[in-house]
Amino acid sequence: MIRRRMIKNRVLYAIALVLCFILLFFTKAQTVITLFYALLIFPVVAMALNAISARFLKITQQLGSSSLIIGEESKYTITIFNKGLLFVPSFSYTRPAVSTRKPLAPVSFSIKSQETVTDEMNVSFAHRGVYHLSPGEVYATDYLGLFRINLSKWIYKPMSNPATVTVYPQIIDIHSFPLSYNLISSAYSHFALMSEDYASLADLRPYQPSDSMRRIHWKASAKRNELIVKMFESSAFSAATVFVDTRGIHGATQFRLEAEDKIAELTVSVCRYCLARHIPVNIRLGHEEISARGMRDFERLYSAAACVPFDDEKDLMERRLQLFLNEEALGCNIVVIASTLDGKLLDVLLRAKAFGHYVVVIHVPCEDEGVIAVRMLDSGLTLIRCDIGANLPEVFGHGWSANAR
Repeated sequence: MIRRRMIKNRVLYAIALVLCFILLFFTKAQTVITLFYALLIFPVVAMALNAISARFLKITQQLGSSSLIIGEESKYTITIFNKGLLFVPSFSYTRPAVSTRKPLAPVSFSIKSQETVTDEMNVSFAHRGVYHLSPGEVYATDYLGLFRINLSKWIYKPMSNPATVTVYPQIIDIHSFPLSYNLISSAYSHFALMSEDYASLADLRPYQPSDSMRRIHWKASAKRNELIVKMFESSAFSAATVFVDTRGIHGATQFRLEAEDKIAELTVSVCRYCLARHIPVNIRLGHEEISARGMRDFERLYSAAACVPFDDEKDLMERRLQLFLNEEALGCNIVVIASTLDGKLLDVLLRAKAFGHYVVVIHVPCEDEGVIAVRMLDSGLTLIRCDIGANLPEVFGHGWSANAR
């Protein structure tokens, strides 16, 4: 629309200039000469005044919230204040395309001296990540409507001070998850005995000098003729180490973004399930390693899941698992959240199982990997299939393929 108007103005200006030149050629009158030179100078003066007036435009932007969850809306406001004395006949910019990431139709208006113009819109985000919002190309049209100045290049740089928002994955409450509670891991040293469930007896063992007298099982001690103490079930006995596959996902852009969001959603939901039940969690997410001992550590984990890029090299997941197995001598729960299953990953997971770890694989399928999945089930690993559109409470409520020990 603006371009068509400019073309029309240029055609009219050219016609006026030609007519004035023809008139000057035949008459040579002083008035005609003055008019001809005025027509030549007008565009230059208009451009100069436009550049001066644009210097006095102050553009600010504000976002209602700097952190959102996928699907939430927030108000995004762009404010333009003309603090100069000159009238700006036409000012235009493109709104940020936060959902489609495609350029939108430009917004155009005029601004009087000392006037403030506000443009408000509701923005929402379909995928997690960090977004930098700012107007797109910013233009000001001269007083004759012949030319436009791109203010983005020399007066207003959109990305110099953008409004930044972090979009977090959704947190889904899950009420059951296949973990083993019978693994004595190094997590025990991090938790006090207060975290034990005294209503659930897990095991008996011989008395040690550091044990409390209240732990003695008197009936068992009388039968065995030695002091025996009770060991209660506790989530502190079963740490969970979560490995998140952040390798690049193959497929169309929309599918890839949805698969990444689902993996991030699974990560935060499973970790929250563990932390809410006092199960310590170690997360290997991208190039980060996060240790979470309670809900107070969840925010750091949540922020990492919102920002982690899916661009790891091909065999990085297997190398991290292998390094973990070399360092961790005691059994623990290993949860692998992956979009790609292959033979190398299966071999490492079988080794983890042989070392006494309990392995759970959550698969977000991006292609047909039925052969590897069948091999995992045949090997006794717990495999959970979670499609992109799957409902997590339903998946974990009754959907795993092998029972936790």
